[in-house]
Amino acid sequence: THLFGPAGMLEQDDGENWSQSTRASRGVKARSYRHNMRMGLGHDDVLTDDSTVSRVETTISEHAQRWLYRNWMDWLAADSWADLKANHAPLPKGRI
Repeated sequence: THLFGPAGMLEQDDGENWSQSTRASRGVKARSYRHNMRMGLGHDDVLTDDSTVSRVETTISEHAQRWLYRNWMDWLAADSWADLKANHAPLPKGRI
């Protein structure tokens, strides 16, 4: 199911793991390394049809996180709302 894994939130007993992971990412060693968000990169296809929104069907991936950071970069780089609207990242298509 898509409710488990990095993008899912059903495993509430893992709450301590999430908070400890967040706390650990503030440490000296963690800040000296870049975050690796390449899980599944180039291995999944964006599925599109007229009955629903575009989607990536995979068990575990980091597509949501990569898309968030891609858009965040666009939001921060935009000079205005009009600029953002005209030049935002296009929807992903094909293999991602």
